[in-house]
Amino acid sequence: MAAIQTALRNGLCCKNSRTGFFSFSQSQFYAILSTSFLSRNNFCNRAAFSVIRGFTLITHAQRDGYRVIVVPTSIALKLPQLKDIQGQAIRDLGEYREEWDRSFEFRFVSPNQLLPAEQRVFALTQPILHLLANPSLYTQVRDIRISETMRMDYRGEEVLGVWEPGEHRIVIRRDQLRNVEHYAATLLHEATHALTGADDGSFAFEQGLTFHLGKVAAQARGMPSNS
Repeated sequence: MAAIQTALRNGLCCKNSRTGFFSFSQSQFYAILSTSFLSRNNFCNRAAFSVIRGFTLITHAQRDGYRVIVVPTSIALKLPQLKDIQGQAIRDLGEYREEWDRSFEFRFVSPNQLLPAEQRVFALTQPILHLLANPSLYTQVRDIRISETMRMDYRGEEVLGVWEPGEHRIVIRRDQLRNVEHYAATLLHEATHALTGADDGSFAFEQGLTFHLGKVAAQARGMPSNS
């Protein structure tokens, strides 16, 4: 922290009094980097910071003892090629996210560990999947698990659920069990990944999701599905 305090005294950086994050211009950044700048910092460009501020990735970084430093995009693009005065690679939030993901482990919760209200929602798993009226789903998805922890998306926010094709399982974040609507939405979303084999945002996934919305609506109206 001494290097940051020195930088503040010398006008080499500024601190946002509301967020507590440090901000540097390009000249300020190189002045610090060439003198006494230390490790245990994560760098984030201003555009990304405006998107992920307050999200889980920053929270995890802070809990791990890192300070988040906002730099211009022109600097952020050069970070992978830069090293600090100790010869260590400069870590940005993207690299931190990859490190966190590699070390990530689910914290599974068994059905008998769920609260009674959560158990009632979880008990609807098969009736919800049955709405898709697709027998091949059960050969793809062999397990539905609930986890206290979840992987992060590209913004650094914990996702609501994941489809793991290698494990043939869907994992859903525990807080989705707070009501049927949230749980059903996440479960059907991940089931669509399983059936289409496509990623979020792809045309194949969007097409599959639209098709499944139609099937669920038909089931809700008591109308037979044609496929």
